[in-house]
Amino acid sequence: MKNSDKVQMQVRIAGKHITLSVPFDTQDDVRETEKSIEDLYNNWKGRFPNKSDDALLAMIAYQYASFYNTLIKNNQRISKDLHEIIDVVDEALKK
Repeated sequence: MKNSDKVQMQVRIAGKHITLSVPFDTQDDVRETEKSIEDLYNNWKGRFPNKSDDALLAMIAYQYASFYNTLIKNNQRISKDLHEIIDVVDEALKK
């Protein structure tokens, strides 16, 4: 099996089973993500016992979307900084 071949995986989030089709070589990442979400869900279920599962899942979705947006902004900033460094190096090499 090639690393890019797709495999079917079952993940469990908040007691719900979801079937995913993922590249063979990303199975460990999928399991790690599943565990991170399940750990956060269980933690928040204990901290906020009056919240519904839907509310907890909405909170988790917001948390991960916030992390994702932060990563995108950091990536854009780093990319911009790298382009500026490349421009400085190119100018220095021309001299």
